[in-house]
Amino acid sequence: MIALNEKALKKLAEGFGLNSDKYNAIIAAVEKSPFLAGELNAYGNYEGWRFEIGEEGKGVYTNPSEKVIAFDPTWSEPANIFVTTLAHELGHALLVGGMGGSPAHNPDQAVANGLTNEGVALLSEYIVAIQLGLTGGSAGHMHSDLFDSQLTLQLNQLALSAGIDVKSVTWGSVTSQALANPGTAFVDAAGKYYGTLPPSIAKYLTYTQYYADWWILQHSGMDPSLVDWQKVQGGMITYTSFVVDGQQVFTIDTKGIPLKNGAWVMVNGEISWKGAVTTTLFGANGQIQEQAKFDYTGFKFQDVFFGADGKATQRYDFRLDNSYTKYDFSADGSQTATLYGVNGKITEYAKFNAAGIKTLDIFYGANGKATQQYNFNLDKSYTKYDFAADGSQTATLYGTTGQMTEYAKFNANGIKTLDIFYGANGKATQQYNFNLDKSYTKYDFAADGSQTATLYGTTGQMTEYAKFNVNGFKTLDIFYGANGKATQQYNFNLDKSYTKYDFAADGSQTATLYGTAGQMTEYAKFNAGGFKTLDIFYGANGKATQQYNFNLDKSYTKYDFAADGSQTATLFGVNGQVTEYAKFNAAGAKTQDIFFGADGKATKQIDFNLDGSYASHVFNSDGSQFAALFGTNGLMTEYATFNASGFKTQNIFYSNGQATKLYDFAFDNSFIAHTFSGSQEMVALFGVNHVIYDYYQYSSGKLFERDLFDGLGRQIEADRFNTTTGALTGFSKFSYNSDGTYNAKNYDSSGHLTASSKYTGDGHLIQNNAIYIYGGSGFPSAKLILSFQL
Repeated sequence: MIALNEKALKKLAEGFGLNSDKYNAIIAAVEKSPFLAGELNAYGNYEGWRFEIGEEGKGVYTNPSEKVIAFDPTWSEPANIFVTTLAHELGHALLVGGMGGSPAHNPDQAVANGLTNEGVALLSEYIVAIQLGLTGGSAGHMHSDLFDSQLTLQLNQLALSAGIDVKSVTWGSVTSQALANPGTAFVDAAGKYYGTLPPSIAKYLTYTQYYADWWILQHSGMDPSLVDWQKVQGGMITYTSFVVDGQQVFTIDTKGIPLKNGAWVMVNGEISWKGAVTTTLFGANGQIQEQAKFDYTGFKFQDVFFGADGKATQRYDFRLDNSYTKYDFSADGSQTATLYGVNGKITEYAKFNAAGIKTLDIFYGANGKATQQYNFNLDKSYTKYDFAADGSQTATLYGTTGQMTEYAKFNANGIKTLDIFYGANGKATQQYNFNLDKSYTKYDFAADGSQTATLYGTTGQMTEYAKFNVNGFKTLDIFYGANGKATQQYNFNLDKSYTKYDFAADGSQTATLYGTAGQMTEYAKFNAGGFKTLDIFYGANGKATQQYNFNLDKSYTKYDFAADGSQTATLFGVNGQVTEYAKFNAAGAKTQDIFFGADGKATKQIDFNLDGSYASHVFNSDGSQFAALFGTNGLMTEYATFNASGFKTQNIFYSNGQATKLYDFAFDNSFIAHTFSGSQEMVALFGVNHVIYDYYQYSSGKLFERDLFDGLGRQIEADRFNTTTGALTGFSKFSYNSDGTYNAKNYDSSGHLTASSKYTGDGHLIQNNAIYIYGGSGFPSAKLILSFQL
């Protein structure tokens, strides 16, 4: 006798209960059946497998996926018959061919595999039954045999023919393999026999029908275990087989197949490499609940679910790479479509309205995040969103004809950073660049290709406005302050010259012009009323060449700057006439200053010298003028007057502010000369030939001498006067000889000769005829008035 090992005993006790009827029946049978003992020991060593009392109504079965042999708790039969049932299931679990088989590509192969599995299990059951004395007929038979012991007797005959003593067969022996291996006559006979029997879970079918139906349902995408097999009738599931292009094709058709949950399904279609099977699930009320399609391999490529109204609510389209599309149908006729990739992650999501028009389409990346989205409108316009990995996105709007109408960018926080609008011609018409601090730039694009750019600050106020021509060249740039008023403006020209305006808070402004090389060419100022108050022009060297200072009364000053640093200043009156003209040297010292009257004629002119001296001219309305020269100390050194013809009529010379000489000129070229020395004044009269003809000498304004001259300018008489009384005190007379000498005679106030002398032409005494009279004035001599020669 073969004893059971601890593992076998443990599994029996855990599965059936220690010392239970079933446990005791098995222990008793082991003493009689060496095959059963060996089989149980093998099962004890079968890692992970177990016995259990299963669910009621499920019968007896072997489940390789759960590694279990289960018995229905209501299962009841005589002890020795029960043991043969156990041996049958052990045969399924342990013997070669007890489960599985060659790949079943059709129902026939599935039946062949099933009958082989059962044939092998039947041989295990048969061997144990024989060893327990159930040899057929009145001795009894195994569980799976019919009342007449048909299979037992047939197998007995085969064993007898093969010379096998079944009672002595042990587990794993060559004899056991000759009996139970797939393909033996014993297994074939048992299988064929079993095919005519009804399975315990499908009492209206034979095993042959059951195996075929199971395969058909399995390849129709169904789980056959969900079928209520006890209600399945023969002929409820049918198939026909034929060959097309060398390939076997099965056409499936069923009636309503009952399910355990009260629902039922229908299957129809074609099982082939190119065909498909449709499985339709109906509820207990006969309403369709689900419809699925499967290919030849049993792969479900479509699954549709239906609502209470019989309309589809959801659909799945599956692909072999494990990707699939899910459709959700709403009651209003709209639907959504969701595409999933091979890893089960969403790749696309779309919405459709009741008319089938797509209204939304979203694409997803490998990380499950959206990468692109389309929002479609009924007028065929749509919006496209592109989502970047960093969380930023773009939105592009398209019009009814497919042309772009708007393009926008958003950062990772959803803040819009860019917005561009397009016209019907596809060209941008407006663009907004937004900053995180809420400031932004607005661009306006004209049809001719030119554009403007407007910058706005954080509070929405304008900060800058610029214009660009068709070539992108900036032609205008204006800057604004916090109060919204312009503070600076640039006007750019194509030759790279430009004008810069600076606007002050008080409304005044300046304008600065720059040339093509960037150098300043003009600078102007304007007051709050727009009136120009200053205008300066510059040369190529950057130095000012001309300047205008304008006054509100329309008078103005014009400055002209020469290359050597000198300059002129011209003042104009309210009606545009020149009122003053001045010159300055390179050091800024004024060298000339001319004043003009209302008639535009000069009224005064001052010429300045570097040493501080200057000349002043005054021009009278009648054309006459006078000129005064001043020394370095500011004192007058000369004064002259001129008539309207420019003829000098008077000339006065000064020393230390005191007149020293004075000339009065007549139109006939005669003149009068005055010489001043302290309290003394000398006056000489000259004729048209500039020859003296008369002479006066004063002291403190009192005449004390007068001289008379001949036509050659020679003194011919000298009269002397008392400065107190003005009375004549005496006089002298002079006569000239042909040899160049002259005679001098002196007379007293009464005309009496008091002295007589003779002199050389240069005044040396030659002869003295003294006539001494009391009160005489000495020896006279003629005077040459040299100090008055011009």
